[in-house]
Amino acid sequence: MNITNQMIQHIRSIGIAIFLFAILLVQANFDVYAASYTVSETNTTLYTVEQTICYVDADEQSQAVTVLDIGLPIQVTGITSNGWFRIELGGTYYVKGTALGAIEQESVTTSTVPTYTPPVYQDAYIVTVNSIAEAQAAVFTGLQLHAGYIEITIPYIPDDVRTNKLFNYALNIRTYSHASAPGAGISYKVGYGRSSNGSKTRYLMTVDYYSTIEEEMLTDAMIEQLLPTYNVGSDYDKIKAVHDFICNQNVYSYETANEVPGYDFASAYDVLFHGQSMCSGYALTFQRFMDRMNIPCYCYVTRVNGIGHMLNIVQLDGQWYTVDCTHDDQKQGFVYTYFLKGQSRFGEQIAKQGILLSPTDYKRPY
Repeated sequence: MNITNQMIQHIRSIGIAIFLFAILLVQANFDVYAASYTVSETNTTLYTVEQTICYVDADEQSQAVTVLDIGLPIQVTGITSNGWFRIELGGTYYVKGTALGAIEQESVTTSTVPTYTPPVYQDAYIVTVNSIAEAQAAVFTGLQLHAGYIEITIPYIPDDVRTNKLFNYALNIRTYSHASAPGAGISYKVGYGRSSNGSKTRYLMTVDYYSTIEEEMLTDAMIEQLLPTYNVGSDYDKIKAVHDFICNQNVYSYETANEVPGYDFASAYDVLFHGQSMCSGYALTFQRFMDRMNIPCYCYVTRVNGIGHMLNIVQLDGQWYTVDCTHDDQKQGFVYTYFLKGQSRFGEQIAKQGILLSPTDYKRPY
């Protein structure tokens, strides 16, 4: 170990010692705040990605203990249903879900991994807006927050078209024509209703996602751990590496999903932690990697032989191509039959939504 690394380790030791001393002081003077949430057990080491306030409970109204410096290794023992990490440092304490990442901060700043800001998730999103355009943007924001309840209040206009425009947007946001930002490939089941008081209309959406907030947080952390391995070389190298990883990691499980009551095996979490999913899991995992690699990519929903199917549209060398990890994952091993296809596959369907795929399939360099 060189002198610099010794100094870093020494500083960290001092930082943790100060933290533990602060905890003793707090325990002597403050009561623990009781919040309502559940905890999913886990056991992993994450790192502080910013100066981080540590609390005695998973709520900002609870007592703040101390501030953790950037780059400290933290033992995570659980993830709460309201989006916090439970940590172990001489006792049980809590930090916000945005405060920790899977890669040590020093490594992030010196590697090829793009700068990472952990996603923010919350159970509910309630907002007042002034137009349909703002309402559509609010729907999009709520879905990115993984909010199970979205409430939007707008000026009242007695026109059912308003409702159709708003919720058709929500239901079709997975398709490319509605995907205006990375992360738009959100899969969910949605129900909605509306109520009016004469001057305002309130739209209420309840969303049943393919994954929980806790599972999304674990997925983010796992991708951060895997990213340095696959974010190497040209964009083609990265796309191919992720395609190969997903096909090796996952097993298609349509039959399994229908045999397990209450579970659909349809998310990126299922691919990374269970190793089995339906087509949506393949596509959502591929997109999550591409988003982190800053490669334009979205999920696209279509039908194959009359059955709903999800795959990806990805940009490479200025052209758009489809990547279908699901159909490339064969029992005898993965293939490249549906890898970086141009207009030869779904080209006409996708063109109707405003995207022109490459006239030819991508010519693999090796």
